[in-house]
Amino acid sequence: MAGAVYNSWHTGQIDYAAFPKFPKSMQQTFGVYHAAFNLPLWLLLMAWAGTVGALTVAGEHASGQIRTTLTAVPARGRVLLAKAVVVSAVMAMLGWLQALIGYHVAQSSMAGRGFHLKLSDQGVGTAILSSGLVLGVSAAVGVAIGALIRHVAASIVTVFVVLMFLPLVFHSMGGGGSSDISQSLVAYAWSRLSQTDGLQPTVFTDLPSPAHAWTVFALWPLLTMCAAVVVMRRRDV
Repeated sequence: MAGAVYNSWHTGQIDYAAFPKFPKSMQQTFGVYHAAFNLPLWLLLMAWAGTVGALTVAGEHASGQIRTTLTAVPARGRVLLAKAVVVSAVMAMLGWLQALIGYHVAQSSMAGRGFHLKLSDQGVGTAILSSGLVLGVSAAVGVAIGALIRHVAASIVTVFVVLMFLPLVFHSMGGGGSSDISQSLVAYAWSRLSQTDGLQPTVFTDLPSPAHAWTVFALWPLLTMCAAVVVMRRRDV
């Protein structure tokens, strides 16, 4: 997390120095959010949270500890859901902490350029709320992936592909038919919710509506965890 805070500070310093060279149109829509909620940083945080989630299950399978766990608590679905709730809650709290600290660090860096946004300003609360939730969502998806795959390395690779690389792939493909799929990805949903009324420039295009984005946040952990619970109940440890 210290590295993430440093990233926000460093990005803010770069933005501060480069701001006079930006085109006038970009200066009007530029703000604190580029430093506090920049896409590369949060894609890495999503993949990190998902990896932590995957390791809580895949790691137990790799060590054989899962047998002891299920002997103590035979209800497999309950075990998996408990892991998902705990890991997601921890990741969400860390996400909110990072969002708040990153916001204040970026705010102090860009204050000299006339950006004085308050936490009560429109869109700021949604950006911070969604940034915490996206790490919780990523962690729950990671738990589900770990339960479905059970292999540590394969689970980690899958997490990175789903949460980090797929959004970049669809971005490189542009719009067209791929936009319907890209709008259902967690990263695209977060990018919309952290935009603060569209004032923050974003790498992604064809973003979903806010309502669609909140739905994506709800459905990804719900559907992946349901699939993981069903599979875990039907197969041997």
